[in-house]
Amino acid sequence: MCSRPDVDAAARLISLGIALILGTSGLPHVLVHLYTVPSEGGRSSVTWAI
Repeated sequence: MCSRPDVDAAARLISLGIALILGTSGLPHVLVHLYTVPSEGGRSSVTWAI
C-alpha cells in the first residue's frame, strides 16, 4: 500500500466509484431498459441510474 494515508484514501474512493459504476451498468434490467425504450427519456433515466 501507499505510505501516505491521503493517497491511499483517494485510491480507495476512486476504485469504489469505478466498481459502483461498472456494477450498476452491468445490471440486466438497466441495460434492457436502455435498449427497449425508444424515447430519449429512457436513455436519460439509465444515465441517471448509473
